[in-house]
Amino acid sequence: MIMVKPGKATTDDIMVIEAFRLGIVPYNAIEAWTQGRSRELASIREWLNDLGQGTLIIEGPYGSGKTHFLHHLYATAIRSRYAVSLTGLDPSESTAAFPKRIYRRIVKNLKVPIGDEQVGFRALMRIIAENIDSNPVADHPYFGDLINELRNGDLQENTWAWIEGREAVKGKYGTLWDFTTVANIYCHMLSCIGWLIVKVLDLDGFLILFDEVETTKSMSYQYQFVRGLNFFRGLSMVANDEPVLLEEKVIKNVVRKGKETGLVYSGHFPIPYLYRIPSYLKVVFAITPAVLTGEFRKWRSTVPVLELDSLSVDDLRRLFDTFVKHYQKVYGIHIDPSDRRRYFRILLQRCGYTSTRIFIKSMVELLDFIRFYPQTNTEAILGE
Repeated sequence: MIMVKPGKATTDDIMVIEAFRLGIVPYNAIEAWTQGRSRELASIREWLNDLGQGTLIIEGPYGSGKTHFLHHLYATAIRSRYAVSLTGLDPSESTAAFPKRIYRRIVKNLKVPIGDEQVGFRALMRIIAENIDSNPVADHPYFGDLINELRNGDLQENTWAWIEGREAVKGKYGTLWDFTTVANIYCHMLSCIGWLIVKVLDLDGFLILFDEVETTKSMSYQYQFVRGLNFFRGLSMVANDEPVLLEEKVIKNVVRKGKETGLVYSGHFPIPYLYRIPSYLKVVFAITPAVLTGEFRKWRSTVPVLELDSLSVDDLRRLFDTFVKHYQKVYGIHIDPSDRRRYFRILLQRCGYTSTRIFIKSMVELLDFIRFYPQTNTEAILGE
């Protein structure tokens, strides 16, 4: 028996449903709507506390919940006193072949827990400048002079745009190129940010999360794919505090490369990939199975890989039951328990075994149909 009556809902309640309609969970409700991931969450907490592992691979098929899990990791890390940046890769814009564009996204999305707030990059730099007696990174080619200027006043907008990688290539304190060969510069800068976050603000580290890493293969030219892997490898080695990055000799062939690592260095400015040890960086790469995972393991055989499977039947049932109650609260719809069990079985047969994302989108479509057509034979429509 289906009944509909006026519902009572807040904006946040409605946002949960709208997010599920797209197959995602809203960030502000990420922990409350996570089902069946206790083992994976325990592994994440263990990895965050492991000083010997700076890189983690999260591997799962499309729709298995990798993005949802990254958002949960984001919330966990913020609560654990990590600065965090979550960046989705896009071959048409934010491609790893051009490290400056990735650096720009990382800086734009950076959130740092300061007291009860989460501040962005500019506030972070100002707070660092206010909490030092002398400049601890005076030797850094970019942040050294920038922090000195912040201590003496405030930066002009054009200087902020430059250090954030948004506009001018050449700025007041140096040049930030947008070439495929400059991964060393941006890894050096990110490791400096991580060092400052811990040493000045006494936080636990700087976590960088990459989503849809497999899009790195969707490059127009093979050399772009190779340069994207070079950036990932360099950043992974920085996160693992590889000492060779501080001391290796750079040799010139077609491009400048590290003699020991083979990493590509900027011909204009071959500074080390790593600023100091420890870097206090941790990096997570979310990826679909069999795409690039072998590359990461080739670089570092001990890199942990967390495999995400689709949710179990019991997990999906709990999710469905919880969502029905939430939907009822928002729209005033009521479904008898027997009908609820029958609808769940149909959803499971149609889509539950293939993709968690498809399941939750279909779940919303089902309840929408019931709400708009309460007198229609819902089971017959679903069967069709």
